[in-house]
Amino acid sequence: MDAAVLWRDPGAVESLDLAGGPGGLAKAPKAPFTFIEEDKSGTSPKVTVKDANGVQWIVKFGEEVKAENFASRIAWAAGYFASPTYYVAEGKMDGASNLGRAAAFVKDGTFREARFQLKDEKLYSGAARWRLDDPSLKDSRELAGYKTLMILLSNWDVKPENLSVLNAGGEQIYALTDWGATMGRPAELSGRSKWDCKRYASDTQHLIEGVQNGFVVFNYSGKQGREVLRGIRQEHVAWLMNRLGKLSDAQVDAALRASGATPEEASCFAPAFRSRLAQLVSVATAKEAPDGSIRSRTTTTTTTTTTTTTQDE
Repeated sequence: MDAAVLWRDPGAVESLDLAGGPGGLAKAPKAPFTFIEEDKSGTSPKVTVKDANGVQWIVKFGEEVKAENFASRIAWAAGYFASPTYYVAEGKMDGASNLGRAAAFVKDGTFREARFQLKDEKLYSGAARWRLDDPSLKDSRELAGYKTLMILLSNWDVKPENLSVLNAGGEQIYALTDWGATMGRPAELSGRSKWDCKRYASDTQHLIEGVQNGFVVFNYSGKQGREVLRGIRQEHVAWLMNRLGKLSDAQVDAALRASGATPEEASCFAPAFRSRLAQLVSVATAKEAPDGSIRSRTTTTTTTTTTTTTQDE
């Protein structure tokens, strides 16, 4: 079998439908839903259901619902793997009983605010693990772009068990399989959060410290933070932004609305996200200090994030 791939060209980014995401609107889950079983994996409450078309979905509840729907759409637009994922504001599933963790979110079969992710057993059959320091990916623009994407979305849960090599149609794909811990604050000391626009917007002001010896220095302290930050060069950021930088305001708004964002949430997240994109575009061509030290792009500092400057020699 050929080597696993991390990135595929998504085509003209400016033409992608971020409302439908990787699955498209036509493949969205269709009511009525039938309960199959409770999924006890992970930390979030989940159940498996079958929809009117006989398609099975993993339904997640709780604080990761909106974040995962939005982040998966941006990851897909960037050219990285993302499962078809949809936000369902409310619905009812027949046959739900004897629930454990999900009981707090499903009352007499009725539920609100759920993430529906397509269940594809073949995708995860024989899945293996991969690492951010995988030698086959070292120094590649695709890996550095992936790390930059994680920082852009404030994904602080990049733990080893979320990194899987999946099987799609005979092809192996490097993937991050959980985008729920995003769109908040990744700093452990000040309290990590998910779908938290106040903190996401606040941290946006200090996203980038500057450029040192050709590497971009970010303010980020999520899990495996040292490895996430390692080896991101200016040209890597430029490569990613040659794609994501083409997203329109309408596309970002469509992704937010499709993820369940309220008008207030959308009006907060949209400018913060666009600001991060603009900073990444800018730092891709920024000049560094003549002595090779960090040239800061801001004049303010923050105690809510941790700056790590370690890079590959």
